[in-house]
Amino acid sequence: MSHKPHLQCDDCGRSMLKAQRRYKGSAYCSTCYAREFKKKTCTKCGESVRAHKYEENPVCGECLRLHRVCARCDKPLPRAGYLIGHAAFCKSCAPHGREEHTCSRCGCLSSRYSRITNGELSEIICQACERKACAFVTCSVCRKYRQLHQYDVEGRAVCRDCSGPYPKTHSCPDCGADTPGGGNAPCQDCSLKRRLDRRIMLNLELFEASWCRALFLEFCSWERLPRQAGNMTTRIDSYARFLVILERNTLSVRDIDQQHLFNLFGAEKLRRSFHVVNFLVEKLGIEWDNEEKEQAIENKRINDILQCYEKQPWHREVVDYAKELSERVTYKETPIKPLTVRNYLRAAIELLMSAKVSSIQELPEEAIVSHAKKKPGHCASLAVFRTFAKDKYAVNLVLPEKKNKGISNKQHVKKIKAVMEKLVSTPNEREAKALMPAAISMLYQLPLKKVLMLRCAHVVQSSRKVFITVDDERYELLGPLPHLMKVDQLGIDPEAFIFAGRSRMQPMSTGTVRYHVKKLEAQIGM
Repeated sequence: MSHKPHLQCDDCGRSMLKAQRRYKGSAYCSTCYAREFKKKTCTKCGESVRAHKYEENPVCGECLRLHRVCARCDKPLPRAGYLIGHAAFCKSCAPHGREEHTCSRCGCLSSRYSRITNGELSEIICQACERKACAFVTCSVCRKYRQLHQYDVEGRAVCRDCSGPYPKTHSCPDCGADTPGGGNAPCQDCSLKRRLDRRIMLNLELFEASWCRALFLEFCSWERLPRQAGNMTTRIDSYARFLVILERNTLSVRDIDQQHLFNLFGAEKLRRSFHVVNFLVEKLGIEWDNEEKEQAIENKRINDILQCYEKQPWHREVVDYAKELSERVTYKETPIKPLTVRNYLRAAIELLMSAKVSSIQELPEEAIVSHAKKKPGHCASLAVFRTFAKDKYAVNLVLPEKKNKGISNKQHVKKIKAVMEKLVSTPNEREAKALMPAAISMLYQLPLKKVLMLRCAHVVQSSRKVFITVDDERYELLGPLPHLMKVDQLGIDPEAFIFAGRSRMQPMSTGTVRYHVKKLEAQIGM
């Protein structure tokens, strides 16, 4: 209910702090109220009521509110938002019944206004100015939602308790640490711990098996699990969903191994949930073979490719080609890697699609030459398909002439020099970690994949010299490489990867290294 402020009685003129009664726009002090308002009987309920001595039909407050409606929208109104004489308005319609006033700050006329009292001063301000004057923000010091007091020199919002030369502090109720702001709230670390504990107990109800409940609790208290504010509670939910799926599809904890995890979640889900996977490997002693994992991933990708083209007329022929590739051996009498099989298979399928034929036997002699003009990178992969087509379908396909467009020795030296200079100067640890295997690969002409597979056991330090062993051959690291390798900081586990990825069970990917190398090439204009 809103009224004009009255500093004096409208009947006797004496000053007063608060009106005892308001009647038809006039305010009465306690003395005039006793004189002008007499005890009468309510004309509706018969109860006693104090009414003005000239009121002919007095009505008590309860009867007045019982049958009162808004003067604008006719909504029942047990509690009025604004009164003008005997007319009452609800809270929504109150601005329409008010007269307009000028805002003391912006000078605008508005019927939506408020009165702010500061000491003995009272001013009328509009809603826009009120929001600015009484804005509530999250304090940058105590992290509480408080009324804005000021901005610091860096432009950050500060509440009243945290401003001034001696801001308020209090002891954390959990750990006793000195915490900014007043009140009794915990510090940020203890607040995060409380939220995580509540989230953990909430997710614990999802598990039915006792072994999985114990596994989840042990994982949440794992010392290598990073705990930081932000999305930590969401990550706890994600970890719980991972373990719930594992529980629903596993009879016992003894059934959990690498193949079981891969069949349940696939490569991408295991990559995203590397914290849980690392914990399971460490806790359950799972033997994790990266080569076996990569083969399983590539075999799944090959099956997905074959299923994608199962409606093509040459699908049966491509399946036979994939089967033959998996049975082929290299010159070292070892099977072809599934990644190579997938690349060969993809090149053959794209050749058949571009030629628009229904069988390998319909391929023209110059099919590979025409296809190589659009995708020259498929030439080497299609050489094996040419042999397969000739032996099984008596189709003679011509390969395009080889053109040596390799990188010149001068460009190679420039690239190595740029990588070494960046490796020494960069303050970014991630970039340095990615450029290190690239430098070793280019300097010693070693395959990048084999450099990334180096483990701590492959590094030897002898009389201030550092050696690495690749394919039973030893290479001495020269220049700044021994210092950058930080041999003294390598893990004590001889089977740990030197260039480990986010999941320490597998090495850094070649894509990560090539990304940083290409980024450097763009900077130097190569």
